[in-house]
Formats: sequence, structure tokens, C-alpha cells
Amino acid sequence: LDSECSEKMWPVEGIKVYATMLHAHTSGVALNLRHIRDGVELPPIDLNLAYDFNYQQIVEFDEPLVLLPGDELITDCYFNTSTRSEVTVGGLSSVEEMCIGFLYYYPKTRLTWGAVYKTNSALAQWLMDARDAGYLEIDASGVSDLVDNLGGLVSPDSAVYVSQFEENAVWNTEASGYQEFFDRLWSVDYADYNSHGYVCLSLDGIENNGSAYDVPREEDFELYLLRDVSCGEDTSNVDVEGTCVGVDSDQASTYLSMLHCFLPTVVFFCMFLR
Repeated sequence: LDSECSEKMWPVEGIKVYATMLHAHTSGVALNLRHIRDGVELPPIDLNLAYDFNYQQIVEFDEPLVLLPGDELITDCYFNTSTRSEVTVGGLSSVEEMCIGFLYYYPKTRLTWGAVYKTNSALAQWLMDARDAGYLEIDASGVSDLVDNLGGLVSPDSAVYVSQFEENAVWNTEASGYQEFFDRLWSVDYADYNSHGYVCLSLDGIENNGSAYDVPREEDFELYLLRDVSCGEDTSNVDVEGTCVGVDSDQASTYLSMLHCFLPTVVFFCMFLR
């Protein structure tokens, strides 16, 4: 949720969040609902570094957390699909994926949907560059043609798009530099990929509606560190799988494979490392 949307939709005194729920499917391993205010990232609204699909729960707060107009929310999602033999895409099935942070709050506001999504042109450019660099291997010419044409499409055929990727696309983890290139799509440092659409819709569908397209994201806020010490040799900071618990928020991808969701116009599509 971008800051302009919360500025438009939330009352001056803010909203009071009394509970949260983090949700992903069976490959989800960690979620972090981040909170930014006035250029500074505050402690997470909710954080689960050991997420388990079979043990989801609503977390109630002892005292409500006040979110103010102008606050920005970011949900970081981490998945492990290394044991799967096919591409994982976004969808309703538990073997497909999604990533959601639910807020339970009062008073009721007019906000019905706020989103920031990657534009078709940015996604298409990244896919083409990944394919040309040998990171994205596509076995069918039809899928390759689809990648070439995606940037000019307004409403891609999601059913065809997803099924063709599931059957024919492979991310080459044997190629040198694959992780660095994979992360470029989500970095603000690469202009060709830093293009987004913004949506902020009110409950009545009329008042305070807002949208924008082909807008670069900025991440010029001061990061909040989940832990200000490194694991080092202290095994008390290491979980049962050997992952350092409480890493810096900007280093989390070192330990986990981040979810990458593409949101071209009306399509929700997620692509993961094999």
C-alpha cells in the first residue's frame, strides 16, 4: 500500500489495527509485513520467519497499533520451491502460491483495494533479458513469442500464460549470477524494470479513486534491522535448519528464496526459482 493511498483513504486520526494474519501456501517459509512512516521503517506490524502452512493463525495485539495517513506498507514474502520440478505460479490451489497480509482494524474506511504492481512492459523486458542472458530457459517457441509480445498487451490471457510457463519455463540455477539477475526485477536500481502501476480504490467506487501507470518505485527510507547482530558462531541465533534467525531486512534474500509476483493489469502471476 503506497503512502498516497493511505493519505487519501484513512482518517486524520488514523486506523487502529487490533489483529493481523499472514497467509501463503505450502511453499511459504517466511513473511514480513513492513511499516514505513516519514522516511523511516518502523518495527514490523507482523513477522513470521518460520511460517508453516499447516499452522496459520490470527495474531491479536495487546494494544491496537495506530496506522496514520501517509504510512506505507510492504509485505515481503519468502518461499522455498527448490524441491519442485515445475515452475510455481500464483493461484488459489495450495500447490500454487499467494502472499497476503490481513489487517483487522477500525474504524471502517472507504478503502477497498490498494495495490502496487509491476507493469507489463517492465515484466516483459526483464523476461526477455533473462531469456537472452540464458537464465530463463523456454522450451516452446510459443511461450517465447508470448514474452516478446507481453509488453504491448493490456490484458494477457492469464490461463494460457500461466499454463505455458508451468509446462515450458525453467530458471537456470546453474548459470553464474542467476540470483543477482533474478533480484533485479525487484530492485529500484534498474530503470528498465522499475515501472509500476498504482491503484487506490474506494468502497463506493467513485470518491477518492486514484490510479497511475508507469511510475518508478522509490526505496529511500531508512531500513529497520530485524536484528543488529550477526549469527557468527553463536548457535542460539540459528534455527533447526541452520538459517540465521533475525537477519537484516535487506539481507533476507541471502537465506531465503523471495517470492516474485507479477501483477500485469488484471493478471496475478507468480514465478519462482526451481
